Amino acid sequence: MSEIEEIQKKIAEIDKQINAILVEKRLPPLKPPKPFPLMTWILALVLLAYYLFGDALPYVGPYYQPYGEYSMYGALVVGVVALLRTVLWLFSRNPKTPPEYLEASRKVQDLQDQRRLLEKELRELRKQQTS
Repeated sequence: MSEIEEIQKKIAEIDKQINAILVEKRLPPLKPPKPFPLMTWILALVLLAYYLFGDALPYVGPYYQPYGEYSMYGALVVGVVALLRTVLWLFSRNPKTPPEYLEASRKVQDLQDQRRLLEKELRELRKQQTS
């Protein structure tokens, strides 16, 4: 019985160490990934389509003559903004995990491995006692 109690005490100590590490080093803030700037591209394409085919649209055609050229400039400006937002989206894909958290997670993983080994020994001792 003393070996079983000794192993249970070791498991309890390891659990306390794991809890202390997890309380000390909390998870880094998890930010959701930024969405792709699809609506900006769609707006640029709509403005470009209005520039190219605006006179063929019903109810909008009369406004094409005085304002058709502005849609080209708008499409260019919105297209550049869409391109810049896409580049920013590409470069902001992987947030860095703090090294302190990586170190703490390695320590916790090692302690969990030790705990699993002790639990395995405990099961074997209990099997030996029952048989």
